[in-house]
Amino acid sequence: MNMYTPDMVGSGQFGVCEKCGLMPTKEGHDGCLGTLNDSIVMNACCGHGDDSQAYIQYWDSACIRGNTAIDEIKRLKVIMLTKSRCSSKTGWWLNIDGRPMAKFVRESDIDYIIELQDKANKDD
Repeated sequence: MNMYTPDMVGSGQFGVCEKCGLMPTKEGHDGCLGTLNDSIVMNACCGHGDDSQAYIQYWDSACIRGNTAIDEIKRLKVIMLTKSRCSSKTGWWLNIDGRPMAKFVRESDIDYIIELQDKANKDD
């Protein structure tokens, strides 16, 4: 298994991040970053355990690094809530950033949570 460490910053994540222990997203983004707004961010890196190596590069070529980038990543990160059917067919998973996190018996409960999150994102 590949472990992505601070000396690999900027290489694109293809294995487990040393900082968060997560695999990259299906789009190839650092697992702990998730998918940042791609109309704002060209690329970004979590630093893989060394916050001073974290960065965000914007489409206008501006770049911020270190703790400033970490703070901006937290501000820009949108939590993606989705649902999936349990393999046992006895309920539904609430997925947070693509990872199953909570099991519900009624699908309508998850739909309500997702609706609330969508409304909160639109109000921001």
